[in-house]
Amino acid sequence: MNLSKFKYILPILRLRLASMVIFSSAIGTLLAWEEFNLLRFVSFIFFTSLLVAGTCMMNAYIEREIDARMERTKARVAAFTYFKEESILSFSLLLIILSTLGLYLTTNPLTTVFAILASLIYLYAYTPLKRKTRYFVYIGAIPGALPPLMGYTAMTNHLNINALHLFLFLFIWQIPHFLAISICHFKDYTTVGIKIFPQKIGISATKRMIILTTFIMLLVATLIPYWFELTSLVSLVIMTLGGLALLYISLEGLAIGSNFEDNQKWARRFYLGTVYYLPSIFLGLLIK
Repeated sequence: MNLSKFKYILPILRLRLASMVIFSSAIGTLLAWEEFNLLRFVSFIFFTSLLVAGTCMMNAYIEREIDARMERTKARVAAFTYFKEESILSFSLLLIILSTLGLYLTTNPLTTVFAILASLIYLYAYTPLKRKTRYFVYIGAIPGALPPLMGYTAMTNHLNINALHLFLFLFIWQIPHFLAISICHFKDYTTVGIKIFPQKIGISATKRMIILTTFIMLLVATLIPYWFELTSLVSLVIMTLGGLALLYISLEGLAIGSNFEDNQKWARRFYLGTVYYLPSIFLGLLIK
């Protein structure tokens, strides 16, 4: 067997997305520190990783024709050159089934339900809606925000305000995050018929959406923990400073004119800012 061709599988595993999902899942388990169980943690991360891998592979199978036409995703298509489409589909389905069964046996039914919901919504709601409505971004934010709930319930088998707050924050965080991505990859998305806000309402209006959702995200990230006494003063300061820095970057977009390349550069800077902002929130929630 020629193992070298397995390197072509890596792009369809979407390792950056997968690592973010697994990381946020792990944060969810740490929020339940008083009930933390190392063995359960290891099994949860293992089976969640399998679920993410299977879901990403299934998504690559569904979107293989679209991916072939976009610069940012065409590397994923190589997997279908070296492996049969049916083999990738079958293996992805096997991973999803095994991971779901593993989560059920090693955690609890509640966590398993969240896992199934995340996979199904991503594959059969978010993915097909991308070419039908620009509001798909809100649907896609649901599976993106479920992993920390999975992590928390894996340890506790119940929910509380800590877990729900993190879900709400991650749901809102994904909106400006993706709006920035849609400006960065405007041409790619337009070429393949993916509906995005910049295409419908223009880049200027999209930038105002980014500013508004960033402000709402800052309020959710800081006021809810303050009202419910979920974090310490130090935590509040960390999360507030991180949010204000991101809000400042979003406001910089107002000073940029209509030049498309300048707006793309700003959108990429903001996108990176959203990625760097996450650790400040996670750190703030963990420090009590």
